[in-house]
Amino acid sequence: MQLTYGNSTAAANVDDLFVASRNGQLDVVKFLIEKGANIEARDKDGWTSLSVASNNGHLEVVKFLIENNANIEASNKDGYTSLHLASRDGHLDIVKFLIEHGADINASNKDGYTSLYHASTNGHLDVVKFLIEKNANIEAWGDLGPYEWTSLHCASINGHLEVIKFLIEHGANIHARGDLDLFGHTSLYIASAYGHLEVVKFLIQHGADINASGDSDKDGYTSLAIASHNGHLEVVKFLIEHGADIDARGDSAKDGYTSLSMASQRGHLEVVKFLIEHGADTNASGENQCQPSKNACEEDHLDVVKFLVEKGANINARNRRKHLPLTWVT
Repeated sequence: MQLTYGNSTAAANVDDLFVASRNGQLDVVKFLIEKGANIEARDKDGWTSLSVASNNGHLEVVKFLIENNANIEASNKDGYTSLHLASRDGHLDIVKFLIEHGADINASNKDGYTSLYHASTNGHLDVVKFLIEKNANIEAWGDLGPYEWTSLHCASINGHLEVIKFLIEHGANIHARGDLDLFGHTSLYIASAYGHLEVVKFLIQHGADINASGDSDKDGYTSLAIASHNGHLEVVKFLIEHGADIDARGDSAKDGYTSLSMASQRGHLEVVKFLIEHGADTNASGENQCQPSKNACEEDHLDVVKFLVEKGANINARNRRKHLPLTWVT
């Protein structure tokens, strides 16, 4: 086989090795290694042939590369090892092989993500089970932008109920909060925010605090508040039916809104109706003394304003800047 790029056969071999590894072409990989291709060569992003093969699920190529002394812990520029990549994409056979050959099960990338974190985020239950059985750290924290979350948080945000069940059954902390210096969200809050009703049900049934709120001045909202804000009516119904505080206020110095205020601000009329039917205070005001009617007016949700007024909202109440609700319409 004669594959060349420019004037460098060595460079060609490396390029071809990457292509063959990515495509699972074991015979080509063997040929190139025998001809001197550098098994540890990296591309501009730090990927090796092993990481490419692991990412694409080519077990036989992975086996050959490891047997020929490829570095099992090599990571790309973002800190992803071959085990991270195989776990992220659900390649259980490769995950097993890498672990059996010494891959660090709790290694983290630059953002603190472990292999368990990746598998949980993407709903790969079989990989999650195997990693837990091999003593992966179930409470490892990853740094997801402004959030620091566990594997349970990440399974919750994506609604992976079976993964959540397994993690809880194997000791994951159902009350764990994100980084308290930022938001302090629980898994229940996250599931409520994204409308994952079955996850919400499971977490509540297994002891999650229905009225837990974020612990910072940036948030402080409950699961009910965020479900109301995002218009997830079925989640709102379930939370109310199971004892959520309908008039709980956010702890934020910025607003202190109730669930009704948040639903009104976003124009979620059906949520507004349900909350009021179940006793929400139509005139509750936040720290800035803004009431639900003001929040609805500010965003031009006139159907919500009309309903609030019909249910007793005070349209003459002023906020601390002395603005009337209808001031915001114009």
